[in-house]
Amino acid sequence: MLVSDALYQVLYWQGWSDIPGFYKGQAINYLLFVGLTVLGFAIKENSWKSKAMAALAGPTVYFLVSNGLVWMKGGGWHRPKTVEGLVQTYVDGLPFYPNSIYATVFFGLILFTVYRLLVPRSEASMAS
Repeated sequence: MLVSDALYQVLYWQGWSDIPGFYKGQAINYLLFVGLTVLGFAIKENSWKSKAMAALAGPTVYFLVSNGLVWMKGGGWHRPKTVEGLVQTYVDGLPFYPNSIYATVFFGLILFTVYRLLVPRSEASMAS
């Protein structure tokens, strides 16, 4: 993501894109990703059930925290600082939530499959 953001920023500087690669508040996204990665390392049980639960928990935690921060900082659609405004901010973010789950499951399957193919079984079982 950092590489693609940097490339987008170069395109933006050159005038070839109207979308900057780096924007205000983006550091929070990177911090959230780091936090989710740390949580991922906390998964000790090497089962499909625990991996499936993590594939749902990661995007859900990201969705809740990131949209909550958007609301707190007055970003997005600038919803009022009320319970109703917070709920509306979450509703605003709902169209993005399913795709984050699909992407997590898709890339998780790829990464775990590649890991299983590249790491011998005895070494893989010792790592978990």
